[in-house]
Amino acid sequence: MTTSSRAGTFREVAPRARVREILLLGSVLVLAVVVGRSLAGGQLALAGIVAGAALVAVLAQATWLPYVAAATLVGSFAEASSLPQFALPGNPFLSDLVLFGAVAAWLLVLSRADMPKPSSFPVEPQLAVAAMLVGSLVGVMVGSRNGIPLTDALRNSRELMYYVLFWLALTALADARGRRIVFRLAVGIAIVVVVAQVVQGFLGPGTLLFYSHDPLRELITCPSSQCADPTAGGFPRVRPPGLALVYVTACFSAAYLLFGPARRRVHVGALLGLCSLGIMVSLNRNMVIGLVAGIGLAGLVAVRRGRFAVGLGVAALLTVGLLAAVQGSPSLRGSTIAERVLSLTTVSQLESSSTVTDRLRENSFALDALRSAPIEGLGWGVPYGMRVAVWTDGELRTEEPLFLHNQYLNVWLRAGLLGLIGLLAALALSVSYGTRWLRERKDEDDAWLGAGVIAAVTALAFSSVVGIYVLNVASASILAGLFALATVLRRELDLLA
Repeated sequence: MTTSSRAGTFREVAPRARVREILLLGSVLVLAVVVGRSLAGGQLALAGIVAGAALVAVLAQATWLPYVAAATLVGSFAEASSLPQFALPGNPFLSDLVLFGAVAAWLLVLSRADMPKPSSFPVEPQLAVAAMLVGSLVGVMVGSRNGIPLTDALRNSRELMYYVLFWLALTALADARGRRIVFRLAVGIAIVVVVAQVVQGFLGPGTLLFYSHDPLRELITCPSSQCADPTAGGFPRVRPPGLALVYVTACFSAAYLLFGPARRRVHVGALLGLCSLGIMVSLNRNMVIGLVAGIGLAGLVAVRRGRFAVGLGVAALLTVGLLAAVQGSPSLRGSTIAERVLSLTTVSQLESSSTVTDRLRENSFALDALRSAPIEGLGWGVPYGMRVAVWTDGELRTEEPLFLHNQYLNVWLRAGLLGLIGLLAALALSVSYGTRWLRERKDEDDAWLGAGVIAAVTALAFSSVVGIYVLNVASASILAGLFALATVLRRELDLLA
C-alpha cells in the first residue's frame, strides 16, 4: 500500500471514529436525561434499567474497561460491603451490579470480529477457574440444604463468584497496549492508596479517606487488635481496601528490578519503597513473608540469577543493618511497626502470638466440621462451630463467624473439594506459566513479567494460609487478573513458537 492510499484510508477511518464518538456522547446524554426524568417521577426501576444500559455502553468502548471498572470499584478506596445495597432479588450491592454490567459489556466487546475469543487461550486455567465457580454454585445448594435461605447462600458466595473477572481480564490483557494501560492504572492507584493510607494513620478514624461504614472493624485499628481508640497506642494499623493491589505492585516492582531492563530502575525502586511502606503501615507480617517467598521462588527458577544473587546479598545486608539499628535504639524499638517486623525474628514469640493461636483454633474447628462432609463441604452461610469476640459499631460483641483465615480450608468448607482443586490448579498453572515465560524470555526485556507473576501469585498463595485473600472481593479481583496474565503469557509463547 502506498503512502497516499494509507493517508486516504486514515482520512476515511478518522471521520467514522469521530461520528461514533459523537453518537456515543449523544446517546449517553439522552440516557442521562431519561434517568433524571425517571427519578423525578419516582420511576426507580426504569431509571435503573436505563442507567445500567448506559453503563454497559460506556464500558464496552475499550477492551480493558470492563475488568478495570469492576476491579477498581472493590479494590481501591471503597469496601465492597460498605457500598449501597439495593432492594432487588439477592439484595445486591452496587459492586455486584457493576460486575453484572461489566460482564455484559465484555460480551459486547467479545462480539467484535477482531477480539480474541476465550477458545484461543489455553483451556487448562479456564477449566480450573470454572471448577471454582461450579464448586461455588454447588456450595449454594449445599448451604440451602443445610438450612440456609437460598438468597443468603447466594449472597455469601459472592466473593468466589468474582473470579468470573478472569475472563474479562483475559480480554483486557490480551495485547501489549491493554497491558500497558492496566499496569499504569494499577501503579497510579497503588501510589494514591499508600499516600492516603499513611495520611489516614495520622488523621485517625475521625476523618476517613476511604469509604467504610465501620472503619474500626478493619480499616483503622489498634496495632494488636480492634479497639475503641486506634490512635491511643501510637501509630495505628491501617489496612485500606486497595492493600492487595499495593502488595501485588510491590511484587512486580521487585521482579522488574531483579529481572527487568536497566531503564527506569530508579522510578521502580521508589515505587517498591512506597509499596513496602504501605505494607509496613498495614502491620501485615504475612505480606512480608509472602513477598520474600515470591521473589525467592522467582530467583530459584530463573535461568539468569546473577542480578538476583546480588540483590539478595544487598537486601540481606540492609536487613541486618536495619535490625541492628532498631534493636540498638529504644525509640525505634518501641514503635508499633518495628515491633511487628521484629516479631518475625523471634519464632517462639510469633508462635505464641494471638494472631497464630487464633488461626490454629479456627483451623481446628474447620477440620472437625469437614470430617462430616469432606466432599461437598458445609456450603455457603453455614457456621463451622467457631465463636469469637469482634468490635462492631463501637462495642464488643460475640459472633459465630462464617469466615476462616486459612483460605484453602475456607474454600473447601464452602465450595467443596471441587472448588479447592480448582483454586490449587489455577495457582499452580499460573506459577508454571510464569516460570516458562521467565526462562524462555530470559534474554528479552519483558522477562520480568514472568517473574512478577511467579512472585505475586506465590505471595498471595502464602498469605492465604493466614489471611483473607482468596475469598475477599478486593483481592479476588486482583488474583483473577493474575491468573489471566499468566494465561496470556502462555498464549503468547505458543504463538511465538
